[in-house]
Amino acid sequence: WVYDLEARYQEHCGQDLLPQRRSLFEGDSSRDRQVRRRFWTLIGDLFAERYVGALQTWCHAHGVASSGHMLHEESLIAKIPLEGNALENLRRMDIPGLDMLTSDPRAAEWGWLTALLPTSAAMHANRRHVMTEISDFMDGTKVTPAAWLRAAAAWQAAFGVTEFTLYYRPDRFAAAEYRGYADYIGRLNAVLREARPDPHVLLYYPVADLMQEYLPIAESITSAEPRSARAGEMIASFDRLGGTLVHRQIPFALADDRAFDLARRAQGRLKIGSGEFDTILVPRGARLPDSAELQAWIRDRGRVVYDEGSEQELAERLQGLTPRAQLEPPCQQIVVGWFVREGRPVLLLVNIGEAKYEGQVTLPKRGRWERWDVTSGEISVLPEGPDGKHKLTLPGLEAVLLIGEP
Repeated sequence: WVYDLEARYQEHCGQDLLPQRRSLFEGDSSRDRQVRRRFWTLIGDLFAERYVGALQTWCHAHGVASSGHMLHEESLIAKIPLEGNALENLRRMDIPGLDMLTSDPRAAEWGWLTALLPTSAAMHANRRHVMTEISDFMDGTKVTPAAWLRAAAAWQAAFGVTEFTLYYRPDRFAAAEYRGYADYIGRLNAVLREARPDPHVLLYYPVADLMQEYLPIAESITSAEPRSARAGEMIASFDRLGGTLVHRQIPFALADDRAFDLARRAQGRLKIGSGEFDTILVPRGARLPDSAELQAWIRDRGRVVYDEGSEQELAERLQGLTPRAQLEPPCQQIVVGWFVREGRPVLLLVNIGEAKYEGQVTLPKRGRWERWDVTSGEISVLPEGPDGKHKLTLPGLEAVLLIGEP
């Protein structure tokens, strides 16, 4: 609550808030949900204007870029009382960021939302730089291997992160290990910082729907379950869809209802900022907005996949999504990022597990592909078989860049 909230609600919604305030705490009617959505949308706009936006204005006046991160980034429902709409606020930063509190590379399996919020916001705003604060805060007293640092940086780079700020004690690693890490980041960014992330799949970020369902709780927002069954179903579906894409090596970005206001149709795809998409995934219980461009794209046979029916039915609908790097045998421990630089396709493959991967990879186009080893800096030609498949060996906790011809 702020001093002029009633006046701002009247200004934005054309209604008096106080007679409707009970709907913020209870009620299942369409009117109750409308009040909640309007209220939390306003809270998000005020946070973006008076906090994130004010910092950006000050930074611009002093010749520096604004940056930062949201709170409790891995939770969909907690974002609402904390800042309203995380994507809207991150779009107000010159270098949107995240806070990754673990160096365990396996965090990619659940931390993808934490990374994709700022990288998607940067894409919507036609920006490239994205910052991560990374530490071993959640890792306790156990020794953090230097290989974890590299792999944790690589999977975040696969999602579009470019700037790495470390929150470790100076004596946590030997000087040579820090130097090796700096060289590793240098090799990644020598290729990726000037490249454009190029996911073709959008996962709808249903913050507007969740605002309708959010009801305050008298306990910590970091541990409580949503009080709304629809919200719980929506969150479970969102998590399932995102996790499936990560495990199937299908790069993707997020879009909220306001991102679709930025959308334009381009050669059968939906263009939002610097991204171009051919598929939208919609979590169960969520509803896409009535954006004119979005609805026109759908009428033009744009592909929308709804999480409806059984898990088997969803799996069948997702079969049409071809991974950019199709692995044989499949492996859920490989994270893939897809980029384009100067017309050349660039893939970053990261093994977030300890075990070596040995198999084959089918890439989107035939021809010469180079393998750039991120740890050693060695460059070689990726062997291609007569069937167009490439032999791939990727040790645990290692990453490789595959670069194709224009």
